[in-house]
Amino acid sequence: MKREISVLQKLGKLDLDIKVPRLIGIVSASGSKTSKTVAMGMLLTPIINPRPLTTLLSTSIPEQKRQDWARKCESYVKKLHAHSII
Repeated sequence: MKREISVLQKLGKLDLDIKVPRLIGIVSASGSKTSKTVAMGMLLTPIINPRPLTTLLSTSIPEQKRQDWARKCESYVKKLHAHSII
């Protein structure tokens, strides 16, 4: 989970034009005050207008739109590599 937190924090600071959730905070819970953490999670913002990949791969989607999406994906990957995120 450390890596995910680090990546989300870095993405938040870079403010890239990529649809990713933003990290709001970390939550944890334990059985008692003396026990170790038994559950941990992250609070994330929702992705505005998410679009599943499967809807963009359908042959009913015009070829030009699928090509535009492919170019965006390539651009996202390049940006993520440029900032050592992937």
